[in-house]
Amino acid sequence: MKIYQYIFIKFYHFEIKIDYGPPEYNAITLLSFCILSIIKSILFLSFTLFLPEIQEFIDDQSFGIPISIIILALSFLLHYLVFIRNKKYLVIERSYNMLPKNKKRIVSISTYVFVIAAIGMPIFIYYLIFTDKL
Repeated sequence: MKIYQYIFIKFYHFEIKIDYGPPEYNAITLLSFCILSIIKSILFLSFTLFLPEIQEFIDDQSFGIPISIIILALSFLLHYLVFIRNKKYLVIERSYNMLPKNKKRIVSISTYVFVIAAIGMPIFIYYLIFTDKL
């Protein structure tokens, strides 16, 4: 859980640099969209690979939007409760700032892997779909 908190802090610091709106809410929005992307990719792959008989139901355009809204809303609410409520992110930020430089490097690498997974998984799935390998 600590590494996830530190990923939030990296997003928070990124949003502070951008300086557009409240950075703590922008950070949980960014984090929620990354989680949405990863969860939707895992769900799609799971349904496609292990439950091919419901593929027609998944292909229906009306299926993806409500599920995405529910996942995004729950993710945003959970992130709010974990990070922002009672200003917990400030305690996490102090903890992050006390880390040694080599631990901060590990957090940076973990953040890059998380973002690449969130962006790369849907791209990889679309590649598999369009090349008929899935």
